[in-house]
Amino acid sequence: MDIEETREKILIQQEEKVNRFFEENSVSIFDYRDFICHFPYKKQAFQILRKNWKSTHSRYLIRFFSIYGDRDMVRLNREKLFETVESRKEFIFKVLLWGYPTKGRGNNIDKILEADNLDKLRVIVDKYKNNNISTEELEKDISEINGLGISTMSKFLYFLNAKIDGFKALILDDQIMSVINEKRIIELNDLSKFLRSNAVKKYSQYLEKMERLSKEMECEPDQIEIFLYSFGKNIS
Repeated sequence: MDIEETREKILIQQEEKVNRFFEENSVSIFDYRDFICHFPYKKQAFQILRKNWKSTHSRYLIRFFSIYGDRDMVRLNREKLFETVESRKEFIFKVLLWGYPTKGRGNNIDKILEADNLDKLRVIVDKYKNNNISTEELEKDISEINGLGISTMSKFLYFLNAKIDGFKALILDDQIMSVINEKRIIELNDLSKFLRSNAVKKYSQYLEKMERLSKEMECEPDQIEIFLYSFGKNIS
């Protein structure tokens, strides 16, 4: 056995060891059924500081903060995003503010807000609202906008009441992918590893699993999603 084969064998053994640890420490989501089913998911809110967005010059941002008396701090919840009836561009800004109250890491938000990308996203938002989209179409649209990934796109899909391959869209961000990959929840262990490189292709698998679980638990899939995000990494 050469050095490369030995190294590969060691890596496989290490990965198997890690997976065994994760599986041994998985919990059943049904242990938290009552809590999940009573969770007021539409009230999930994030605090947005104006200073975090000061480098973004847009009349939509100015208008957003002016609604709240030009305060330096605003709290925005899911319910307000579902109720919003403004223009598509205003909707886009509100989702980004809610989803990335600190404006996120790197410059992906700035890339998305570039004029050409913002125009493309507006067209996509118009097309997706209350519609069923295929995974293939979703992949194509995401690839055309620099800085856009499944974490951000799934937020738009969710608040647009869209479906992917017939399944209700839910948020799938890095936090939830980490919960799945670390096998925190027994019922999600059959979902194979989610990476940023394959998450778009596997998105509908996640949605299908969440829909099935929600029916078994007699709750909303949104409630399971927010539970995974808020508590998934802190239960054992």
